[in-house]
Amino acid sequence: MAATMTGAYRVIRITTDEFDTPTRVTEAQEWIGTLDELNQRYPTSKVWGADELSHSEIEDGWIRFDYRFERQIGGDQWEVIDDPRDPPSDTMTDRERAIDDENRRLFPGEYVHEYEDFNCLYCRDRGCPECEPWGGMTDEDLFDCPYCYDGGCERCQPPEPVIVSKKSPHLTRLYRVWQFFKAFRFRK
Repeated sequence: MAATMTGAYRVIRITTDEFDTPTRVTEAQEWIGTLDELNQRYPTSKVWGADELSHSEIEDGWIRFDYRFERQIGGDQWEVIDDPRDPPSDTMTDRERAIDDENRRLFPGEYVHEYEDFNCLYCRDRGCPECEPWGGMTDEDLFDCPYCYDGGCERCQPPEPVIVSKKSPHLTRLYRVWQFFKAFRFRK
């Protein structure tokens, strides 16, 4: 791509090598193009390790890679700017999901704090078969009387329970209660 294109941006990779004495710092042009091309080629991400233009290091930090963003202001002049890319989206791509799974496998202790406020580790309390095997039924769905749970009280006169088979399209109260407790008994 030509360096004289309108609205041109470029990314400079800064490599710091501390194996050599003195420390060697080199700069190389990693990419040049428009902002749309930059967003498409190097999208931002909230997942650690998924953003190719974030700080990275190898050899226990002896070799580090950082990136600087520049915008062309005319001719051969470039100005240093903050990261102009679009902010990361809330949905994860397949690549981000794979990197996140690998991070969680390799560094499980780093992700413990995220789950402290959630009851279900799989869906983060959004609803899944692991945390709602009974289909999300509540006490109001299971019982007609919230005071005695259909055990018999002065506020309600529960009807006689009738047991039906699983194939019946109409579930009675007793069968729904049995489903509810069965779901909790076999929970892992």
